[in-house]
Amino acid sequence: MNDDNILHTTTTTFTYDEYIRFSDRACRATNILSYILCLAIGGALTALALSGKNYFRALLVFLACISLVMRGKKTRRKKQEEEFNAPDSAGNCIFTYEFYSTFFRQTCDGIVSELRYYDLWKIIETDTNFYLIYARKEGCIIVKKNCSPKLIRFLHNMKEDAQSPFYKENSKAELSYNKTTLKIMKRIGCPCEVLPCHELSAEEIMDSYHKAMETAGRDGYPVLVPSDKIYLEQFEIMKEDGYDREKLLSGNLPDGKTFLDKQYRETLEDLAESGEDTSRYEEIFQPGDEVDEYEALRSFGNEYEEYILFRIPVDEPWKIPAYVPFEVWNADLEIDKILSVCRYWHKKYGAVPAVISHDTMEFLVEKNVPTEKDAWDLAREHAAFCEDRLYQCTDTGTLGELADSIRKSSVWYFWWD
Repeated sequence: MNDDNILHTTTTTFTYDEYIRFSDRACRATNILSYILCLAIGGALTALALSGKNYFRALLVFLACISLVMRGKKTRRKKQEEEFNAPDSAGNCIFTYEFYSTFFRQTCDGIVSELRYYDLWKIIETDTNFYLIYARKEGCIIVKKNCSPKLIRFLHNMKEDAQSPFYKENSKAELSYNKTTLKIMKRIGCPCEVLPCHELSAEEIMDSYHKAMETAGRDGYPVLVPSDKIYLEQFEIMKEDGYDREKLLSGNLPDGKTFLDKQYRETLEDLAESGEDTSRYEEIFQPGDEVDEYEALRSFGNEYEEYILFRIPVDEPWKIPAYVPFEVWNADLEIDKILSVCRYWHKKYGAVPAVISHDTMEFLVEKNVPTEKDAWDLAREHAAFCEDRLYQCTDTGTLGELADSIRKSSVWYFWWD
């Protein structure tokens, strides 16, 4: 099918419970008809027995009907279990869905299939799911809890609107994202969904990211990118200058720890040479804030119309910035150094790049650093990576406050002014 802008994306883990729900709902009419037919025949035979005053036979017929109905349900469950566990079944696979203006694309284990909305047999909506049915007992399962509110409305309108491409072959679903968002989506070129800031709170956008993290791994890792014109311009300049993602990932990256240690050492040497006060770098704890939410959303969320939740197809999350590249030109921080630091922090602390814009980067860490020594080591590394994290993002501008914040935070925040 022709290339088109991705409107929405979502994922579904094809679990046994989801298959049961799908099978029961897709075949509900057939199941109900079989029950009605069984009860009708049983009722007729029971009435015939009663008319002959053969009450014992009537009771047997009635009990036989009830037994058939109950056995039918058990037989159906057994068959469903066999179907789910069959060698050619997609049981427990993760499906990624990309929705375009006239068709949708399904990807699982590298196998890609596409289908026009117009070629669907029917769309079923329940409280928890959408089922896109393209043949009897065959269809796609869309789990609402994995969908953005905008995608839920998109599929609901697809089903209800008589002018939608589900009903009219040459109709197209409307694009509703701004041009910057669409260009970033095209540049990065990975499955994504758009989260409108005027409709969703910062907490809801964070929840969308954390839900995507629940299925991270085999099908890649999520990252939030704002609809940021400056980021887009920076990305395009990097492309014009010959940025090559594959070359970057296959090359020899600098050692992240060596780079950070060198940066920190040179910072102290420069301060000493200029006669400036270095007391802010003394290892004395000062009370620091606990950071457990993304500052880019909390403090700067109103600056952007939309956030894009990408799913980056990498086996390790430290590689995410290679797909969402940026550089801090006023700090001589190039993408290879950024990537080397991400690799080092991920290997040692499990840090995952979660939010990237032209001047901010945030990491998610599942566990707080285990020791005070780790907190001091990281405070020095954070200050070396982004000196504004020390000077402008703490109340006292001291290493001690930064270290205290790090040891009780699940989010690492960096902002280059």
